[in-house]
Amino acid sequence: MSQVDKLQDAEEQVAQLREEEERRERETRAEDLRRAPLADTAAKTHTSITAPLAAVRTMVNMRVGPLPELHELAVSIKETGLLHPPLVRATGDDGTPYELLAGRRRFSAMALLDEAEGAREDWRFTLVEGVSRREALTMQFAENFHQHKPEPVQFARAARAIMSEDESLTAADVSRMVGAPLT
Repeated sequence: MSQVDKLQDAEEQVAQLREEEERRERETRAEDLRRAPLADTAAKTHTSITAPLAAVRTMVNMRVGPLPELHELAVSIKETGLLHPPLVRATGDDGTPYELLAGRRRFSAMALLDEAEGAREDWRFTLVEGVSRREALTMQFAENFHQHKPEPVQFARAARAIMSEDESLTAADVSRMVGAPLT
């Protein structure tokens, strides 16, 4: 067998090993997706509502610093409409009956439009029924995590805040709920 044949055989073996590893990885991921969720947050009822921005309070966001490209997002909302209304939950407070769960950039861009054009009373939101504080923190963390991977310290702070709301949760549980890899 020539050196070229040996090299070609070795390359084919490596390719087969890679294919087998990719197949095992796909099977592992499929099995993970078949697991039951740790919470019933995804099954909560969603209702479309309209409200002024003043009726919505914001939670402390896990992200720090300025929100990028707000002006561009405000222009997009003005031109094409609000494609994905921010998620809110009921607070039980008559003064600010809603709390923002997800959509901080959209909410801030909407505020820019209110400043430029006058406050609107009919901004669209999606009300998620029966969301606990732990679920609210988890939703916010999941959205932020998938937009921009946090630094390890930010990840730890957010996970600790979620775990403090439910002491039965582990860091692995929080990672799973937000779709973060365990590595």
